[in-house]
Amino acid sequence: QFAGADTLATAYALSLAVKRLEPQLVFCGRQTLVGDTGQTGPMLSLLSGRNLISNVMGIQQTEDHILCTNRQGNREAVRFPALLTLERIYDLRLPSILSRPGQVEVWDAEAVCADPEKCGLNGSPTRVLESFENQTGKRKCRFISWEELPGVIAEAKQKHNVPVSAQNGAKTLAKVCIVGDAPLGFAQTVSEHIVLLPLAGAEELAAAIQKEAPSAVLWGSDDLSKERAAKVSALLGLGLCADCTRLEADGDTLVMYRPALAGTRIAKIVSRTRPAMATVRTEGRSSDVVVTAGWGGKGSDRGCAGLR
Repeated sequence: QFAGADTLATAYALSLAVKRLEPQLVFCGRQTLVGDTGQTGPMLSLLSGRNLISNVMGIQQTEDHILCTNRQGNREAVRFPALLTLERIYDLRLPSILSRPGQVEVWDAEAVCADPEKCGLNGSPTRVLESFENQTGKRKCRFISWEELPGVIAEAKQKHNVPVSAQNGAKTLAKVCIVGDAPLGFAQTVSEHIVLLPLAGAEELAAAIQKEAPSAVLWGSDDLSKERAAKVSALLGLGLCADCTRLEADGDTLVMYRPALAGTRIAKIVSRTRPAMATVRTEGRSSDVVVTAGWGGKGSDRGCAGLR
């Protein structure tokens, strides 16, 4: 019943389990290795009624709230119940040799009182039409001499500072809303009528989107935009595609292309809900160029130099 779920259908099922358990604190990863969307945690926080802190790097707890440091170095506190999406900051402890296996309890849709129409593939507002091997952007490693290093760095910076290009196509969408100006280039490839919405709270943005009634809503790829997009998706029950590198308009349907499986595959996706929503790979997500030198390139303690 839960198979084939996209991020919103996954968050719905998990929210019912969380409500049944009623924990004070829920931990989520930042994103999965398969989808890299970073959407399920924020969606789950909203659907389960928990305060959210994303991209957590450090945690301190008091009696009635939790204080976290995020990836940008900012400190944020929220009251319980709370949900945190964590960076890879802790190693899981291994079980003791004397540990005994516990009893695993399996819950199906009936056990958590889930609506079957909101679960799994049936309940997923986004659908993958097809996927194919990614033939572009493959990374290569090469060994160079010290004399070649300055030229390689200059060449790599020039190449990788170019944002992902939005290809012009048929501009058939009646209206597109963009949240912040970062997605403008992508919006211009599919519509002549573009409305700019400032990045605000999820409830405020949801109300603005309902008022504008666009064919699609595009978001940037920064952490705050992705978090707000996920929350708006949960509030309005809209499909959300992540990290799109290309958009097309097929009549009044937005066709979205995004990398998956660490960029080895490209998925072609549509949304069954309107407006369609997507985060697009904007200039802030251009790839880092990393040059290492020294004994194995493992860190400064081994005499290495890292340049970005």
